[in-house]
Amino acid sequence: MEEPAEPTPTGDSEARSLREVTERFLLAGLGLLSASKEHAQDALGAAGEAPQLRDRASATLGSVLDEAGFVRKERYDELELKVAQLEHRLRLLEEARPPRG
Repeated sequence: MEEPAEPTPTGDSEARSLREVTERFLLAGLGLLSASKEHAQDALGAAGEAPQLRDRASATLGSVLDEAGFVRKERYDELELKVAQLEHRLRLLEEARPPRG
């Protein structure tokens, strides 16, 4: 019976690299949660009335999500509409083009 092969240096460094990437990702996530908590506490402490609180909390959360690279639904919907419009225009142009040959 053959003994299992020892890990190659390449495989070992890949595993180490994957672990480092995972650790960095988790640390970044923890940092984001910490920042979100601080922003939320600031918004709660600074707002005196309910509408102001809601607006401030919404703006704070929006900025945190923007910094994290998330796309808001409104922006996604705008981009989806633009893509549909461009696809439609392209289809019209392709249909209007005279055939070659």
